[in-house]
Amino acid sequence: MSLRRMLFNFRLKKPLMAIGVSILLLSIALLYHALMSEDSVRSGIFSLPRENRRGFRFQSKMEQGIDENGLLIQSANELLLQEEMQSVQERDLLSAEAKEAAANFLSQLYPKKWSTATETDEMALELKHLLADFGLGGALGCRDIDQMKLGNTITFSRTKTLEFISKEDFSNDNSYDQGYNGGMRVINNGPSMALKTFSGDSETKIACMKEIYDPEFCEVMGNYRLLRETLLLSILHHPGVISLKGYCLRGNRLAQRLQDKGILLLTESGSPLTQSITHSSNWSQQLWMALQISRLLMYLDRSPVGSLRFNKLDLKDFVLVQNKDLKLADLDDLVPGEKSCSSVSDCEHNGKYFPCNKGHCHGLNSHINLNLAIINVLSLILSRPQTGSGGAAKDFVKRLTKLEFDSTAAVAAEIQELLKQASPVRPIVMKESISVNTPRKKNYGVESMNQANLDHDSQQKARDGESVVFSSGAVSQFDRYNRTNFPGIFDYPCSGSRVTWGCFHTVSSLSEVATMCVSDPRCKCFITFSTKPESESLMTVVMKNSSGLENSRSSSGTTLFVLRSGYINREDDPLKQWESAGRDSHKVDEAKQIMPVVGRSTEHHAGGRFNDNNSRDLAVNDDEDEENAEDKSYGDGSKSFTEIARCLDDVAQSMKSAYAAREKRLMTHLGLKGTKELAWRRSAQIQPLEGYSHLVKNSDGGGQFTINLTRPEGGPKQAARRVTFIAEDGPGSYHMAYAVIYHLDRILGIYHTPPCVVRELSVESVKEYQKSAAWYELFRHIVSSDGTLTGILVPPTPKAIKVSKMILQPLDVMVSEVIPFERQDKLQLEYVILWWIGRMQKKHKDHLGYKGHLIHFHADKAFTNTSVDLSGYLNHCQFPNVVYKALNCFRCEGENGPGNEICSLGEEVALRATTMFPDELELYLHQMQEDDIIVSIDAAATAILRLVNKCMQTFGRRNVLY
Repeated sequence: MSLRRMLFNFRLKKPLMAIGVSILLLSIALLYHALMSEDSVRSGIFSLPRENRRGFRFQSKMEQGIDENGLLIQSANELLLQEEMQSVQERDLLSAEAKEAAANFLSQLYPKKWSTATETDEMALELKHLLADFGLGGALGCRDIDQMKLGNTITFSRTKTLEFISKEDFSNDNSYDQGYNGGMRVINNGPSMALKTFSGDSETKIACMKEIYDPEFCEVMGNYRLLRETLLLSILHHPGVISLKGYCLRGNRLAQRLQDKGILLLTESGSPLTQSITHSSNWSQQLWMALQISRLLMYLDRSPVGSLRFNKLDLKDFVLVQNKDLKLADLDDLVPGEKSCSSVSDCEHNGKYFPCNKGHCHGLNSHINLNLAIINVLSLILSRPQTGSGGAAKDFVKRLTKLEFDSTAAVAAEIQELLKQASPVRPIVMKESISVNTPRKKNYGVESMNQANLDHDSQQKARDGESVVFSSGAVSQFDRYNRTNFPGIFDYPCSGSRVTWGCFHTVSSLSEVATMCVSDPRCKCFITFSTKPESESLMTVVMKNSSGLENSRSSSGTTLFVLRSGYINREDDPLKQWESAGRDSHKVDEAKQIMPVVGRSTEHHAGGRFNDNNSRDLAVNDDEDEENAEDKSYGDGSKSFTEIARCLDDVAQSMKSAYAAREKRLMTHLGLKGTKELAWRRSAQIQPLEGYSHLVKNSDGGGQFTINLTRPEGGPKQAARRVTFIAEDGPGSYHMAYAVIYHLDRILGIYHTPPCVVRELSVESVKEYQKSAAWYELFRHIVSSDGTLTGILVPPTPKAIKVSKMILQPLDVMVSEVIPFERQDKLQLEYVILWWIGRMQKKHKDHLGYKGHLIHFHADKAFTNTSVDLSGYLNHCQFPNVVYKALNCFRCEGENGPGNEICSLGEEVALRATTMFPDELELYLHQMQEDDIIVSIDAAATAILRLVNKCMQTFGRRNVLY
């Protein structure tokens, strides 16, 4: 009975229990909703993990530049251009809470006292949570970056290293191809980016050590710079600021492996802005660059975190991105907030006073930024104002350099007016198909475009940044002559030229340079530094003011276009007769009689065979226009740069083991056993330098000395401990000659030249070294105007290296039977190949090596003997297969297939060598201009290829190649 009663009572209570549970769940839901609706960040504390909240400090309610309502304080730039202000407002997508949190955290990244500063690994973790909570930063994280491949080092400083990085798999095993082609290749399957990492900061370390003697603590304080940049790039969204692609914040670790590094900052890549770029730009392009910088300065005065001020600003802080946009890439010298003040007297700068408003100097940052930009950047960019326009351009530059402008907006407005009056030129446009990582020559592809003769619609398109199609009819007004040049004569200065003594430009097509030449009454012809100009999308050209063909010279890397003007009677044209005669093989002797090579003695002809090279098939149909010319196979037959790059990539893949073995042998004999060349190069570029020793005077233009490299505490493993610094500018030795031989060596896969990297000695280092009278006397003539010294670092010559005897001897005639080479013979033949192509003067004491492996330690003396002929060594009919495959990539393509001539090897070598020295306009070694060096390299390589092919025809490929 009692059980029945219990069940009955339970049935009555069941609905009541259900109602109670429902009410409880509803209450919990409403409470949760109420809690989530509150402003969780109004006190400056947001959803960090509990273990990190103690270290996260947002004590101040607001920072400078933000008023009590969370709005930006108005700056001195009240004249901000309406269009720019609108674009800034449209990009300002941060919430007030995000701005406040970012501004407060940013202030903590500028410690007033290092002794009380938070450790950088803790700050990195806090920044990581801040960016995650507000959805800031790039799309790529640690895992994505760790899976990428590092390429070449873009630049380095005392605080940071900047390297190319890409999702593309650079799978070649040899370090040269990874280190050079990995970041500077012509073929790009995907866009490369720039990776910025901490490399040590001695300045910050010293400042920290003065306050607290803790080397381990102070060693990594320089990471604050990277943390600042990470935060700033996450919140500054403007066309004038480099785009952040991703970041990785996992402490303050210093390491060599990418996966072990602590702070990684990933941005879009670009070409550093140098004076060679600004000098190669015409007036309109210079104005466009200046306008972009002016607009950036105005944005920084109204940034989401308030007004920002530069501590330092230089050309090298900017890059050209995607071949067109000028962007600020180095942000760690930006400081937030206006200067604190108690009266107007605290707000003085260069004799000018600014109002003290609410405890801060209102407008001071803008004034300081403008002055820094004018002195260190704009005055260098606007170096050659355009004549005409009533002198407005010159007057503007004069007032600018005298710092007569009161606001950045006024500067920007006047630049806009000058752009309307200037020649209608599309500013700083680079073709999308050309990677910024593969600059052609030294101007990184900045176009020099003269469109004065275009119609009004085309001019307006150029002003608006639209594409302008140049008339192909201009090309039809020129006669074409393959492999012909006027070196050193008929030059004249022109506006926008890369050099002062001639009319050098970089163009995107044949029609463009033809249009330029037709519109210039002084231009009678132009030369392209390409043998296939119709297929190039970017090339260097030079215009000449005369076309006397009797003064022409053969040049394997160039093409001459002569304007038809009645000056030359085409029927009586000796060069046309020479080409016509050369079309038939039985008329070669006749062709030589009609048009001999002018201006070169027999010592320049690769042992008397150079004339034959240039009397080959040169079929040209003068009546064909540019459209038909693209499909025509010219007698020159050189491959495009894209074809060459693909071929070299294929060779590198097929010869992996050979390259790796040769690299290992070279590094071992240099005393660097177990060290990869790439690791040595990176170490030499970023390790701090100590004092010098073993000063050696090589010539009147510089010398070399030994420097010890140090390893920062906790830094990556040292691959280089001692290096030789070489800075020479003739007359007997050139450090740029060393770079030429180094790249020639690696392209051919020989590995008989020590590796080298470019390094700039800082102003402080130069001042320290100049305390020695001997050092000062040796290098004072080649120290740059800014107080730095640029040279190359190479491994020092080990003590085990001795003068070696040449066992291999040259033969007068080809052997009747091939005797396979022993190991030492092979090594010495490869040494000879580089000796010949590099045109070096060698004495018995100059043959240095170890166990038969001869090494070119004196590559800085290359091209001192242009008459050298080492063909006798090839009469043994033995040749390295790795070199033969590389040479095949540069064989000229004729109508019947590959020929026996080399095209574009010299141009490829010159391109790679000059890429190392962006401030140099062109190679100039031992009175040889760049085109002379290119011709010399191609001529020697052609002679070698012909001898090898003759041997293979006689004895077979298997018996000749090893």
